[in-house]
Amino acid sequence: MELVESQLLQSFDRFEKILELYRQIEKIPYDYGTGEALYLSEIHMIARIDEMRCANVSALAESLGVSRAAASKLSTRLERKGYLTKRTSPESNKVILVELTELGQRASDGHREFHAKGNHDMAKAATMLLSSMAEADAKRLLDGFDLLLTLWKSSLEENIRRIS
Repeated sequence: MELVESQLLQSFDRFEKILELYRQIEKIPYDYGTGEALYLSEIHMIARIDEMRCANVSALAESLGVSRAAASKLSTRLERKGYLTKRTSPESNKVILVELTELGQRASDGHREFHAKGNHDMAKAATMLLSSMAEADAKRLLDGFDLLLTLWKSSLEENIRRIS
């Protein structure tokens, strides 16, 4: 039991370090080929809209794991910057659809290229790790990430309800 507790503490410590590094990376804007630096939240919304082609704000929010209000605010900012357009759905006046502009498409393409080049070392390391694992172990790892996502989402929702 002592070994499991030690491994658990080490795991949490490493995970917190990864999260802190990611938070620091999020704060650094990057130019994905448009002449303007974008934050991770911005380029990830642009990339998700590109994947979905024409998305409504609610589906976009769910896909990104953010609130509808946050997705709406970010999409409005990106619309002002010229990366996307918003329009009312022909089926319902309550549904707002977002689509990429030419500038948004250029940013998304640049983001894809960035990952193709920049993530090579990270992808190589992840490939080495996963290929060294038995399929069942790799599945347990992914299941563990899914469990963390579920628990953190639930915790976030609970905290939002508590302060509302």
